[in-house]
Amino acid sequence: MIDAFKLYISSTNNHNTQLFFIGDGEEHERITTYINDNSLQDKVILLGRKSLDVVSEYLSLSDEFIMGSFAEGWSTSLVEAIASGIPCVVTDFSSSKEMIKDGYNGYVIENRDVSQFAKRMADALKLNNQNIDEACIKSQRLSVQRMKEVLFSLILPYYPRLITKS
Repeated sequence: MIDAFKLYISSTNNHNTQLFFIGDGEEHERITTYINDNSLQDKVILLGRKSLDVVSEYLSLSDEFIMGSFAEGWSTSLVEAIASGIPCVVTDFSSSKEMIKDGYNGYVIENRDVSQFAKRMADALKLNNQNIDEACIKSQRLSVQRMKEVLFSLILPYYPRLITKS
């Protein structure tokens, strides 16, 4: 992600851009060293773990969401990004193609190619806002709360004594 971001900055001449990493992980020290070695301290910011409210604020202020996971289950963070109404550029993990339609609400990078990822980061900023908004509305059905409601509607007829508290 950092290499793609560096290439994006240089290829678009967009030097005012910043990349924020939200969350913690075992690679924190290695990423910090890489950022420092590449003199990107003012461009790549490691925010650490944040509350859902803060994550939501960052998403609402973002121009796009990027994610370079090798593997994911059902990515809640991607659902949140789509629901925030921003284009997304992500690697090809298990749920990415179910949520991202190339050229519509973002791009899925299949081969982890840094130059392709950087290109698609630039392309994502040019996507049709109406498509992004439609994807945002559709993503509400993918929320955890919505899935819970659907599951209970399917289960309750067979288990009427099941009591739920929301």
